[in-house]
Amino acid sequence: MSVGWIVGAICFHTHREKAKVDIVDEASVTIVVSMFNEADLIEETMAAIKKVTYENLKVVLVDDASTDETVAIVRHYIQKQHWTNCTLVEMSENGGKARALNFALTHYVDSEYITVIDADSIIDSAAISKLVENFDRQKLQQLRESQLFEIGRLCWERYKHLSM
Repeated sequence: MSVGWIVGAICFHTHREKAKVDIVDEASVTIVVSMFNEADLIEETMAAIKKVTYENLKVVLVDDASTDETVAIVRHYIQKQHWTNCTLVEMSENGGKARALNFALTHYVDSEYITVIDADSIIDSAAISKLVENFDRQKLQQLRESQLFEIGRLCWERYKHLSM
């Protein structure tokens, strides 16, 4: 009888661990990259992003009206690599990194998690998996929620006189 319990416990643990991995892999993630005149570096950045092993991943590349060949390089790379989960967004005029990122976040991102990297950055292939795994841990989530509540409370205490 004890052998049956041990086998059952092992199967339950294995099933639970597999379910946890499946939940982590199901969380959607978008990498947003803002770029302006990054023709010299953007292909290397895209190659690193393309190697990311996380499954449920979208990529949004926002060009802030570059005047060099950045957009042509990005288009060519997306087409050459058949990169279906990558979107190129072209801003009509240069408005700065913050404006480009805000536009992308507002109009092109609907994921559970978002990460922003610079156009000259190289991301590790396992970085997104590691980040999502950590964010999905219940203790970290509770910590995040309690920290956000505390930050909100402190902001309210400091600035509540402005709302009157």
